[in-house]
Amino acid sequence: TVSDMKGGAFTATKIITVTDSLSTWTTRTTGRSVDWKGIAHNGSRVVLVGDNSNGNNSFTGCWAWSTNGTTWTGGDFAPLLPVEGFIKTSTDGITWTQRHLGGPPLVCVATNGSITLAGGDDGHLLRSTNGTTWAAVTPSPIPVNQRIGGLAFGSGTFVLTGFNYSFTTSSFAGNNKVFTSADGLSWTDRSSGTVIDSWQDLR
Repeated sequence: TVSDMKGGAFTATKIITVTDSLSTWTTRTTGRSVDWKGIAHNGSRVVLVGDNSNGNNSFTGCWAWSTNGTTWTGGDFAPLLPVEGFIKTSTDGITWTQRHLGGPPLVCVATNGSITLAGGDDGHLLRSTNGTTWAAVTPSPIPVNQRIGGLAFGSGTFVLTGFNYSFTTSSFAGNNKVFTSADGLSWTDRSSGTVIDSWQDLR
């Protein structure tokens, strides 16, 4: 409403519609029954990684890729018994090269373009500057009775989250932790004030 300063007024009404492309989701399927746990995108191709349980504490790693999010092509890595953490790299999401095998299972990864971190059960944290050679970060900011459930990088800082976790019983019991680091080696505890039982798939 606008006044003409002489006692008169003019009122105009206009309807504005705002749409959010992230408010509507379409279900897609890869055509495979897999527990998908990770996703990455390089601008032209989406890659999924996950696993299938084979029983007796054995798992088969699985992967799939797509250029449009609708049509997927995938395959399996060799089954692991016992379950171990492993790292594979690929330039196209199709052909994979093993870079690391051993230690507790790994569940998350983050990079700033020059430093890459991978974290998982029992506070296991690995660091690489080339994606080929990996070394354990010691001491880890997360103790052996906790899982590193999330890693992310932004604004010059790595963020790591962890929580109590039992791989044997697949149960968690809070005690959430949050740490930050500029280089993936020295970490600062930022856990004060956190009230969430577990942080997972941090991005």
